[in-house]
Amino acid sequence: MAPVPPQTAGEKARARQRQTEDRRRRQSVRRVGRSRSLIGDCGPESLRIDRLLCYLRFCRTRSIAQTLVEQGHIRCNRQRITRSSACVRAGDILTLPIGNEVRTIEVIALPERRGSAVEAHRHYRAIDAHS
Repeated sequence: MAPVPPQTAGEKARARQRQTEDRRRRQSVRRVGRSRSLIGDCGPESLRIDRLLCYLRFCRTRSIAQTLVEQGHIRCNRQRITRSSACVRAGDILTLPIGNEVRTIEVIALPERRGSAVEAHRHYRAIDAHS
């Protein structure tokens, strides 16, 4: 059954206002969903790769880590990473250039902050022969 059209001018105005509010609400929900995916919003069991490299003390600053990632020097599970917002989880294998060597590490756990070198080393395990 089709809805009955509004009869008075006041009812017409209220119906238009409801339609406008509904449209704006739908658009704002779409915008929020889109912006989160562009930012690379990682869930509670993952961390941005630039933050991880900084927290694990492979890079001194996050901007250096971002540059390293965007230049394509980092691999995660054999896939070249070029976005610094890419998410890393525990169990992922990272391949990184350190000095004149290439290091391969497995992320054991995600750190909550940048700590000491000893604390950082508890969160990853070296896989390559230089361990």
